[in-house]
Amino acid sequence: MKIFALPLFALSVLLTSMLPAQDVDFTKRSVTDPMLVISSGSTLLPQMDDKVIGGVRDESHVPPVYKRLWNESDVIMLEPFSREKPAQIDFSAITSNNKGVLRLKVRNDPRGDFQLEILKGGQTFKKETIGSGRWERYQIPFDHESVVVLDHANNWSFEFGFFDYSFSKQP
Repeated sequence: MKIFALPLFALSVLLTSMLPAQDVDFTKRSVTDPMLVISSGSTLLPQMDDKVIGGVRDESHVPPVYKRLWNESDVIMLEPFSREKPAQIDFSAITSNNKGVLRLKVRNDPRGDFQLEILKGGQTFKKETIGSGRWERYQIPFDHESVVVLDHANNWSFEFGFFDYSFSKQP
């Protein structure tokens, strides 16, 4: 008689996959922040730039997050990697498994602008230049679809994008 031994990790994966899916409360940033996949070409702006934008940084957070910025809390900062390669926030770990609305607030660095592109289900949902120096608001409904937000370079001058978000559920 042969006895097969599964490594402990494989056994835990097998048992976990047999459990019913748990409902994740994706309306709380403490739950969703760790689920985001953020790719950015930058760490925090130099501290001297914090004075220009009036931000209070969270030194412990990578990728860059500002505790407070322009009357918003927990603002994610993106910078494109290059003129050709955008930065991104991938919300798909949340949106692909749920139905709801992603509420997005987006703002540019006052010294430049960038091209915002929102992909939903792999297709362009919205694309426009962000350069007004004020928060722009978007509502992206999703029903088990991927949602990815891109910060594309536009003239390669202060292309920083600042993002705040929240989710609400839909029945």
